[in-house]
Amino acid sequence: FPAGTAGSLLISNTGTNGYVIADAARWTAVGAAAQVQVVASDAQTREGAADSARFSIVRASDEAGSAITVHYALTGSGVSRVNPTTGTATLAAGQTVATVSLQAIADNVAQGTEEVTLTLNSGAGYSLGPLSSASLKILDRPIDEWRHANFSPAELANPAVRADTAHIDDDGLTTVEEYALASDPHGFDGD
Repeated sequence: FPAGTAGSLLISNTGTNGYVIADAARWTAVGAAAQVQVVASDAQTREGAADSARFSIVRASDEAGSAITVHYALTGSGVSRVNPTTGTATLAAGQTVATVSLQAIADNVAQGTEEVTLTLNSGAGYSLGPLSSASLKILDRPIDEWRHANFSPAELANPAVRADTAHIDDDGLTTVEEYALASDPHGFDGD
């Protein structure tokens, strides 16, 4: 309660063997909504990798008295392959963390590192804390990272150039061999 107003504090000693000594008290509004936040708890994954990236939606343990369903949206350059782009995470009574996992599927397209952002949306029974969005990265397969760094957008769009078996510089090495040798796919690597 505001300074200069009357109020009272009830300290219970239920479950103790005697006295309760309190040198501080935390004031919370009765019926106040739990504050939820999100962090990228595993902020990176790679296309085709067995492990997923993870967001953690969290609330304080002293605000975990009842179940809440938290709404979120996914945005960013990596969501073109995410379905659905909205969702919910439920924190049961007593639960302080809910996990949203993101598994990146290999698409054999060289597009470079992509980003996915999870943004918490307002909802009943909770309020948004200062960390209401978090981002993670989806890395290409290593060969696709190499392709993205070594080919122009026009070359990446042309299957005759980007294919594993392509010979674009007539040196006798296929694209996949150029990658394995860390060679320049545009420069002649022969004698």
